Amino acid sequence: MKRLMLVLLSVIMLAVPVAAQAQDVTGGSIEDIASSVVLIETIRGIRAISSGTGTIISPDGLIYTNQHVIEDGNDFAIYLLGEDLGEQPELRYYASLLYVSRTLDFAILEIDR
Repeated sequence: MKRLMLVLLSVIMLAVPVAAQAQDVTGGSIEDIASSVVLIETIRGIRAISSGTGTIISPDGLIYTNQHVIEDGNDFAIYLLGEDLGEQPELRYYASLLYVSRTLDFAILEIDR
């Protein structure tokens, strides 16, 4: 099974550069992409224990990230970029864990406050 996953991952990684070369990236699309990327701060108790990134995938606040980003946390602070992409991300929301797969290193968070 691991061998099959490695083969599939290799095929996908080879296809990505070809697809990226086939389209131009404009300033507007960079801003669109950047606005969907979030910084996730993983909290246990009252302390931040780690951080990583995720991607907002729906208007109702679902975020895809990796399991290792949210591991051992019980709450998650969500930081977003402001209008200027050069500024530091700002704390905007908090999220709860909806789904986690250690096998796939995948997690889904939901913005809830």
